[in-house]
Amino acid sequence: MDNRVLLFLAIAVTIMYGVGFTAIDWSAYASVGAGVVTVAWVAYGMLGRDEH
Repeated sequence: MDNRVLLFLAIAVTIMYGVGFTAIDWSAYASVGAGVVTVAWVAYGMLGRDEH
């Protein structure tokens, strides 16, 4: 997958997580959302590497 696509997905997930704080008032949302954002950025870091 292209590096830019992974970056866009990671940024989109992060922004949606932030917007979700205004829309959702669940106590579990913070920990679950933080886990999803972390996985998105780790995936970008691992899969977006150039192996050249």
